[in-house]
Amino acid sequence: FRSYWRQRLHHATKYYGKTHSATADAYFNLGQAQLKLQYSSSDYGNYNIVSSSSARRSHQYDLALENLTIAHNIYERKHGPHHISVGRALDTLALAVVRRANHNKATNSNKNKKTNQFANEDDKSTANDLRYAQRLLEQAFAIRHHHLGIWHIDTVETYNKLASVHLHLGQVRDACNAYREVFLVRKAIFGKDHPCV
Repeated sequence: FRSYWRQRLHHATKYYGKTHSATADAYFNLGQAQLKLQYSSSDYGNYNIVSSSSARRSHQYDLALENLTIAHNIYERKHGPHHISVGRALDTLALAVVRRANHNKATNSNKNKKTNQFANEDDKSTANDLRYAQRLLEQAFAIRHHHLGIWHIDTVETYNKLASVHLHLGQVRDACNAYREVFLVRKAIFGKDHPCV
């Protein structure tokens, strides 16, 4: 899929220009494809696997962040800062930031275990990334809430991601409150027996 979206980006840039919505869509979809990089969580238990593929994965996350940022900037310039497409881009950009932070944390954790080093700098970097993701998600939630309302699944999914970031930052009370809201809204939308409830 990544090669397909790279081709689409090339064609969109060539035929529509660098600031067209179609070009932004191609950047956005390429960034999403780069986020779908598959790996097993058990890989993180094996230092050799992590060290051999960590740079490649990290590079993919960096590319995803770059492409999603470009898409966000185009949408914002074209439609204004409160457009629904900007909210979608912010939501996905925050997901990319969180995934890269989690990947770096897991990789550095394994490296530090092997070398008996302390991870204070890595922890600060991860916390900074998560705070950045939190700001992006708060903006995305405000936009989606305004355009779609609280009862829309996209609004709820953004709030669920925000709850997860609260939890990773140690903001347990905020995470608990957000997860409770997500639970209640999902239950109202899907019914009590739905898997996501």
